[in-house]
Amino acid sequence: MASKCQIKIPNPTSIEEDLSDQTVEGSKLKNIEKACASIETGIRKLVSIQEQMKDELQMLKRKMMDESPISILLS
Repeated sequence: MASKCQIKIPNPTSIEEDLSDQTVEGSKLKNIEKACASIETGIRKLVSIQEQMKDELQMLKRKMMDESPISILLS
Protein backbone atom coordinates (compact mmCIF):
# COMPACT_ATOMS: atom_id res chain seq x y z
CA MET A 1 0.00 0.00 0.00
CA ALA A 2 1.30 3.34 -1.00
CA SER A 3 0.34 6.27 1.17
CA LYS A 4 -0.84 9.38 -0.53
CA CYS A 5 0.99 12.48 0.54
CA GLN A 6 -0.37 15.81 -0.53
CA ILE A 7 1.76 18.87 -0.26
CA LYS A 8 -0.01 22.19 -0.25
CA ILE A 9 1.86 24.93 -1.98
CA PRO A 10 0.73 28.29 -0.66
CA ASN A 11 -0.68 30.73 -3.13
CA PRO A 12 1.71 33.74 -3.33
CA THR A 13 -1.23 36.11 -3.71
CA SER A 14 -2.80 34.67 -0.58
CA ILE A 15 0.42 35.20 1.39
CA GLU A 16 0.64 38.83 0.22
CA GLU A 17 -3.00 39.40 1.19
CA ASP A 18 -2.37 37.87 4.62
CA LEU A 19 0.66 40.13 5.15
CA SER A 20 -1.33 43.13 3.97
CA ASP A 21 -4.16 42.24 6.36
CA GLN A 22 -1.67 41.89 9.21
CA THR A 23 -0.16 45.27 8.37
CA VAL A 24 -3.60 46.90 8.33
CA GLU A 25 -4.52 45.22 11.62
CA GLY A 26 -1.19 46.33 13.12
CA SER A 27 -1.85 49.91 12.04
CA LYS A 28 -5.36 49.79 13.50
CA LEU A 29 -3.97 48.45 16.77
CA LYS A 30 -1.36 51.22 16.94
CA ASN A 31 -4.05 53.84 16.29
CA ILE A 32 -6.22 52.37 19.03
CA GLU A 33 -3.26 52.34 21.43
CA LYS A 34 -2.53 56.01 20.62
CA ALA A 35 -6.18 56.93 21.17
CA CYS A 36 -6.22 55.10 24.51
CA ALA A 37 -3.02 56.85 25.61
CA SER A 38 -4.52 60.20 24.65
CA ILE A 39 -7.72 59.44 26.56
CA GLU A 40 -5.69 58.35 29.60
CA THR A 41 -3.70 61.60 29.50
CA GLY A 42 -6.92 63.60 29.28
CA ILE A 43 -8.44 61.75 32.23
CA ARG A 44 -5.29 62.33 34.31
CA LYS A 45 -5.50 66.06 33.55
CA LEU A 46 -9.17 66.15 34.53
CA VAL A 47 -8.47 64.34 37.80
CA SER A 48 -5.66 66.80 38.53
CA ILE A 49 -7.96 69.76 37.90
CA GLN A 50 -10.65 68.15 40.06
CA GLU A 51 -8.16 67.77 42.92
CA GLN A 52 -7.13 71.42 42.58
CA MET A 53 -10.78 72.49 42.68
CA LYS A 54 -11.39 70.41 45.80
CA ASP A 55 -8.40 72.04 47.50
CA GLU A 56 -9.60 75.52 46.54
CA LEU A 57 -13.10 74.75 47.79
CA GLN A 58 -11.74 73.54 51.13
CA MET A 59 -9.63 76.70 51.40
CA LEU A 60 -12.66 78.89 50.68
CA LYS A 61 -14.74 77.00 53.24
CA ARG A 62 -12.05 77.52 55.88
CA LYS A 63 -11.76 81.19 54.97
CA MET A 64 -15.51 81.66 55.31
CA MET A 65 -15.53 79.92 58.68
CA ASP A 66 -12.68 82.14 59.93
CA GLU A 67 -14.23 85.42 58.80
CA SER A 68 -17.05 87.08 60.66
CA PRO A 69 -20.38 87.55 58.84
CA ILE A 70 -19.96 91.36 58.86
CA SER A 71 -16.55 91.25 57.17
CA ILE A 72 -17.97 88.93 54.52
CA LEU A 73 -20.79 91.37 53.80
CA LEU A 74 -18.40 94.33 53.62
CA SER A 75 -15.96 92.66 51.23
